[in-house]
Amino acid sequence: MKSTFNDLELIKNQIGIDPSTLASVNISGLSFEELERISTHIERGKSFVNCCRTLGILNAKAIIQGIVVIAIGDDVFAIEHRWLKRGDYYLDPTFCFFNSTSKNDDTYVLGYYQQIEVTGEIVANDTLSNFSSLLVRNLVRQRAATSLKID
Repeated sequence: MKSTFNDLELIKNQIGIDPSTLASVNISGLSFEELERISTHIERGKSFVNCCRTLGILNAKAIIQGIVVIAIGDDVFAIEHRWLKRGDYYLDPTFCFFNSTSKNDDTYVLGYYQQIEVTGEIVANDTLSNFSSLLVRNLVRQRAATSLKID
């Protein structure tokens, strides 16, 4: 399904994020073996935790904080989400897993927009709570800087 909306305008209107701080990225699918390996680590609605749990399993190097534009039935939403970077491509353990295992799933991801990249070394050498705090501080700093430009 293709988006009939201007995704960046939707993000700006629904979340209030300056679209100039985002970069569109494409997500690669996971192999059947990778889906099997992560199956016990993934929970619906917990993209941050899912990324932390599967970073090493999927041999990824970074967690990406960003926005996804999704369609649920006829409605389109922009939501904050996290996914992984492995090499020069991106993986989404949350949506890839649930989209591959759902038979009647009417949720479609229309676009991924990267905001912040945090390397896996930071995650591996820190606690989940400290990493979460780092991510929040980066987002607050970025949003403060962009709100100063807009006003």
